[in-house]
Amino acid sequence: MNTSIGIDGAGTVRRPIDSKSTVIAFAVAILAWATDYKSQGAGSAAAFQGVLLLTYFGMLVRVTLTAIRAELEFGTVWVLLFAVGIFMADSAILAFSVHRDPYAIFVNLIPPFVFASASALTYFTLSIASDRLSLILNVLRVACLVYAAGHLGIVFMTKGIDVAHSRFEVFSGAVTPSLAIMAIMLIRRVSRIELVIVIFNLAIALLSVTRTLFAVLIAQVASIFLVHPSSLTKGKTLKGVGLVTVVCVALAAVDFATGAGLVARWVDRLTVGARLGADPTALTRSAETYFMMHNFTMSTESLLFGNGLAAHIYMTGPDAARAARLVGWQSVSLFDIGYGHQNYANILFIAGLLGGGGLLIMQILNGLQALLVIRKVQLLDDSKENPEAHLGIWGALIVVGTLTYGLLGAVIGDRSTCVWYGIGTGILYWYRQRSNASVAVPAAISGIPVSSG
Repeated sequence: MNTSIGIDGAGTVRRPIDSKSTVIAFAVAILAWATDYKSQGAGSAAAFQGVLLLTYFGMLVRVTLTAIRAELEFGTVWVLLFAVGIFMADSAILAFSVHRDPYAIFVNLIPPFVFASASALTYFTLSIASDRLSLILNVLRVACLVYAAGHLGIVFMTKGIDVAHSRFEVFSGAVTPSLAIMAIMLIRRVSRIELVIVIFNLAIALLSVTRTLFAVLIAQVASIFLVHPSSLTKGKTLKGVGLVTVVCVALAAVDFATGAGLVARWVDRLTVGARLGADPTALTRSAETYFMMHNFTMSTESLLFGNGLAAHIYMTGPDAARAARLVGWQSVSLFDIGYGHQNYANILFIAGLLGGGGLLIMQILNGLQALLVIRKVQLLDDSKENPEAHLGIWGALIVVGTLTYGLLGAVIGDRSTCVWYGIGTGILYWYRQRSNASVAVPAAISGIPVSSG
């Protein structure tokens, strides 16, 4: 059995544990959600999704028990778990008090649970199996590719893919970590499988015609150079830009050669505001946010406790009227149940200041911590083969990208997205704990691998 000992953030030596089985349990847990999808009818895929949830939960319990047996310090992860727990409890109690559908409430509880638990699961796994960082990094690389391919396959089998009308439904929660790899390419060498991930997910992004992905990638790239401007002058940055440009040009060439028309759809999508005088999608998103914020501030009760899970979210206000004039009232009369397309207004709408305020603060703090980690990695580690540094900057960029996506989309409303948001957050907490501990603990006795027969 392969075992390892290490030193936690408090300088306490942990007892020997089986790190390989922990990594296997972690891999099974995160891969369980790779084929998750939203069924067209409420509850129509409940049995299948129940199997995924039970598999995930079983592996989560296994890794957590291992962490407890190893006397692992939870660090500051418990603060995040507490904030998410308050959000879930407040919003669920309020929803039950107004007699909303119990199944809808349960379904809406799963994504925040997945986010919090995936954060803890990742933190525990990295702390327990610190002697297998290269293996964990490869597991995440493979998972990123499996998520993208698995989700695309599920969509093809259940709904079909119409290249002329395909949209955001084709990409999985792995799109943000895949874009993060593109940002990493500008400052570090990436593996062959990461290059495959980038190419495959860029092709899916091209198929999705979703402009939000531009904002995510811009934020990730900007965060790298914002915290360390001198990176712009390095030769590896120019090489990375050249490589990304070659990949994009190649995908565009394939599109023109096959006559798929995806580039033309992107041009049409990007210029719709200029042609119509306003962007209908931006107007409907603004109208939805208007509804959520109006209902959040409507009374003292909603201000403090929110409106609960599984509430209907409509489009109202002046931007709804403008959108209706452009695309018709039939498009504006649609509504979401539970989660809208603005993560932060959504949290307040659902749980108010008391239920959701803590979660909002944690997300803001994590974003700031992610920027500090990105800077620390660039300043302290210029090597290309260090898995600890590679994990650290990848996790931080996932957090930055997901927080950016939350300005324009429902982060906590999608299980797949919450898995990767949790993975990025767990890496962030682990890297901060590990890098801080390495300053206080001599490197010669930190994380010593031990083998026993």
